[in-house]
Amino acid sequence: NDIIINPYHGKFRFLMGDDKSSWFHLMRSGWEMLYLHDVIAYSLESRDGNFLKISTSLPFRWYGNTLRNNTRARALKNQPLFIKYLLYDQLLLMWTSIVGLSTALILSLFVHIVYLPLYLAWVILVRLMQMSAFVLTGHPVSIRTLPLMLYNQWIGSFIKIRAFFNLADQKWSKNGTEVQINDYHIDPIKFRFARQFSRLRLYFSVSVFVFVIFLANPKILAFPHLNLIGSVSADEHALFFQGVANDGKDDAKALNQLIKTAKDGTTIILPSGTLDLFEPLRIERSHISIIGNETLLLSHINGAKKAVIEISGTRGEYIGKTLSDLYLKQRFNINSNRPLAQGDLLLIEEPNDETFVKKTLGSTQWYKSFPKLRSEILEVAATADNNTLTLPFVSTSHIDAGASVYAIYPVHHVTLKNLHLDTMFSTLDYKHVYENSDPEHLIDGIKLLYASYVSLEKITINNSGSSPLVFERAYGCQGDDITINGALNKGKGGNGYLRFNKSFHNTLHNVSVRDIRHIVFQWASAYNHIDTLYSEVDINFHGGASHDNKVDNVKFNVDTAKHPWGEVFITPNNARWAPPDYATNSVSRAL
Repeated sequence: NDIIINPYHGKFRFLMGDDKSSWFHLMRSGWEMLYLHDVIAYSLESRDGNFLKISTSLPFRWYGNTLRNNTRARALKNQPLFIKYLLYDQLLLMWTSIVGLSTALILSLFVHIVYLPLYLAWVILVRLMQMSAFVLTGHPVSIRTLPLMLYNQWIGSFIKIRAFFNLADQKWSKNGTEVQINDYHIDPIKFRFARQFSRLRLYFSVSVFVFVIFLANPKILAFPHLNLIGSVSADEHALFFQGVANDGKDDAKALNQLIKTAKDGTTIILPSGTLDLFEPLRIERSHISIIGNETLLLSHINGAKKAVIEISGTRGEYIGKTLSDLYLKQRFNINSNRPLAQGDLLLIEEPNDETFVKKTLGSTQWYKSFPKLRSEILEVAATADNNTLTLPFVSTSHIDAGASVYAIYPVHHVTLKNLHLDTMFSTLDYKHVYENSDPEHLIDGIKLLYASYVSLEKITINNSGSSPLVFERAYGCQGDDITINGALNKGKGGNGYLRFNKSFHNTLHNVSVRDIRHIVFQWASAYNHIDTLYSEVDINFHGGASHDNKVDNVKFNVDTAKHPWGEVFITPNNARWAPPDYATNSVSRAL
C-alpha cells in the first residue's frame, strides 16, 4: 500500500514493484543494506509475445517504477553518496544516451548527410569493443547482440523520458490480461489543465534538449546580436560579425573596422550566406582569426593590382651588411646597427652581377641587375651577440658577404578558415583562354605580402580576377584543404597564378587547382612545399633562381592539347622573361 504524492500528478498508489518500495523504505528508515556483487540471476518467467510490444511495455513499467522513487529518494537526508549519485545519474542518463544520435540526425539534415554514416560507423566500432569485452568474460554474444544493445539504449531512453513525465500512468498485464491499472488508484490534481500540464512539460523539455543540440553546433545555429559591427560571444576572444548576409550591400567597410579594432587573439566569426565586398579586406595587424560558416565573400571590386583579401606587413629599415656568405651556412655574421632577437625576420639581398646570372645560373639571354635574385628572408633562431646569428636551417642561397640586411615587420599569426571567395564578374567563358579577358578586374584572391605564420584552412577561391593565391615575400605560412577554380585573366603580365614570389618556407597541403595559368615558383623563392596536389594545370618553375621547392604526391589531369605548358615546365637557359632556376626543385607524382 505504497502511496506517492507528486505535485504534477496528485496522489496515487505505487502499483507492483514491491522491491522498489522495499529499498526506499529501508533507506528512509536507516537500515543497512548489503550489496551483493558477482551474482548471477536466472529468470524462470517466459516473455512470449510480440517483441516490439513487450520490449516497450515492460521497460515502461520498470523504468517508471525507478523514476517514481527518484524524487522522493533524493529528498531523503543522509542517503549514501553513491546512491545519491545514481539517482541524479538516472535523470541525466535518459538524455545523454541519445545526444550522439540526435546530433548526427540533426547534422545530417541541416549540414551534410555524411554525418549519419560516420556516427553509425563510430557507434558500431564502440559496441564491437564492448562485445569483445563480453566475450572475454565468458558472456555469449551473437549477431543480434549489437542491434539489441543499440535498441536498448536508444528506445530505452525515449521510454524513460516518456515515463518520467507520466509517473501516474501505470499498467501491469500478465499473459495479455490486465492485472492492475492506475485508473481507480489515482487522486489527481484538481485543476482544469492537469492532464495537459504533464504533456506540456514533456514537449518543453524535449524542445530544450533539441535547442541545446543546435546551440552546441555552430554549423547549424548562430545567434544574432545587436552590435552592427561585431558582438562578443560567451568566449571573450570571439566576435560575431553582424553584417547582414545576402542583402547585396557592402560588408567590407564594417568588417575592416572590426579587423582593425579587435583585440589580439580575437576570432571573428562570419555568418553563413553571402557577404558583399566593394573594397578589399585589409589585414594589417597580427594575432587575429576570421572563421566562416559556409560564408561566401563575393567581390565587387574594380581596378587592378588589388586583392579580395590582403594580408600585408612592411619591409623595415636598413640595419647593416653581411660579414660572411650564406651558402651552406647555419651561422653567419652581420654588422647590425641595432639589437636583434630570436624570432626576428630579416631580408638579406644583393643585386645581380654578370658572373652570378651567366655563370652560376647559366642564363644566355636574360641579364638584369634587378630584381635581386640573391635574396632570402631569414628567421633568427639565436644570437650569440649582436653580430653573430644562428638560423633554424642551413641556407642554400648564394648570397655573398656585403649583402644588405633589412628588418621586416610582418603581419603574423593570422588565420582564415572556412571561406569561399568568388567574383560577380564571372560570366565569361575563360576555360583554356590564356588572355586577359577582363583587364578591368585584375583582382587577386588572397595575397600575403611580408606575412609570416599565416594559416589558411578550408579555403575555396572561384573565378579569381587574376591570381587566386599569392605568396609574395611570405615566410612560414601554411594552408590546408585549398580549392582553386578558375581565373578570369590568365594572360601576360603575371596573371592567373598560384604564385610563390620571393617567398620562403611556406607549405600547402591537400590542394586542388583548375582553370588557371600556372602554379608558379619564381624570383628566388625557396624551401616551399606543396604536398598532395590535384592539378589540371602545370607546375611552372618560372625562372629567377628559385631553389629547393618541392611538390609531392601530385595527380595531374592536364589537357595538354589545350594547356601548352604540359605538366611540369622548367624555364630554359635562353628564356627572355627570366634566368633559369637551380636544379634543386623537385616534383613527385602520387603513387
